Amino acid sequence: MNDAKLPVPPRPWRFQFSLKLLLVAFTAFAIGFPIWYRWPYEERDPDPTGTVAVSTTWQRQFGGGRVKHGLERLIASGRIVESTTYRNGFRHGPYENQGLHGQYENDLKEGVWTEPLRTTTWHRGKLDGPMEVKTSATRPSKRLQPAGSKPPPPEWRTLRLVFSEGRLTEFDGKPIANSRGKSAANRLFELQGTGTIDARTEAELGKFTTIDVVEMPVKDVALYLSETHNMHFVLDAKLGPSCDLPITCSYRSIDLGTVLLLLTAPNGLGCDYRYGCIWITTAEDGNDWHDPTGVSEIKPPKGGALALAWNEISPPVDCVQTPLTEILAYLKQPLAIDIDTSQIEKTTADSSPPLITLSLRGLRFCDTLGQLLYKTHCRCKLDGDKLVILPNSDTPPDP
Repeated sequence: MNDAKLPVPPRPWRFQFSLKLLLVAFTAFAIGFPIWYRWPYEERDPDPTGTVAVSTTWQRQFGGGRVKHGLERLIASGRIVESTTYRNGFRHGPYENQGLHGQYENDLKEGVWTEPLRTTTWHRGKLDGPMEVKTSATRPSKRLQPAGSKPPPPEWRTLRLVFSEGRLTEFDGKPIANSRGKSAANRLFELQGTGTIDARTEAELGKFTTIDVVEMPVKDVALYLSETHNMHFVLDAKLGPSCDLPITCSYRSIDLGTVLLLLTAPNGLGCDYRYGCIWITTAEDGNDWHDPTGVSEIKPPKGGALALAWNEISPPVDCVQTPLTEILAYLKQPLAIDIDTSQIEKTTADSSPPLITLSLRGLRFCDTLGQLLYKTHCRCKLDGDKLVILPNSDTPPDP
């Protein structure tokens, strides 16, 4: 008898559960899923017209939601016109916008920013270091040119400024200081591009302008720029006699925001954006100003009447020595909001409520309210969906 063993056929492979296999699968999932879930992805949002599109890179967040993380590009007619780099929802990295090149760090401007006619230096969102601005000199009058001759090419000159922590310290090699020895500030210039300024004013500040004046008072310069650019300018009552300060300058082919900086800071003045207007004030007030009216702190409840009216264009205000209570009563009716003025009526029982002479048109309600309260030295607070007007200080109202 043959004792030789017959070959055993191989057993067919079949999947078998084991703890080892489970551990491998769980480890792969634990490592791979978070990487996949958090991996940035691009999403394109076309404009209904088909001419403009926004390409945004997003990153999913644990717990839900998403934030910008990577490049965001604005594309118009097939060309990239703006490119912003984000990290964890904040601007962080290179930024480009039609000739403007710069860098953000943690949502603040940092380093050297270059434009065709301007170079600025920033640190933590404030001007800090040298700034150079190119402006064309005034061309000679055509009447002085020989008949048939071509006008000469523009002559460019460079203005050199130096900033320290947002304060202008030198202008063309000369130190700049106000009456208290502090360097001048220009918050308006720093607020550009931060989203604080309304869109129309922001766009106007970026437009080129021309100004050529000799011994013109500040108040007339402001009136000229207001009419030229169809913008609201306010000269603060704190200026006093400085409203008549003579200005001599000649600037061409330079943006309005820089012009306002060059008009005010070297002359010991401050320039700001307040209550929807370009605000010219003293250098001291420009350095350390905070909103005394409380308007900037108001956050109306969503869905309420006040929230709907807050950023709507206010009815025009054109009054002469009119009580504040009457003006607010006139404003609240078409906006269908509730404004309680009983506090200022009580505190002025022995006299009339604060009187106002003012002309305001085309401003949002919140900006109109801010100017009214600022001029009368009153303030406001929120009580549910109702505005309560309060006396602010013992300081008498502005004339």
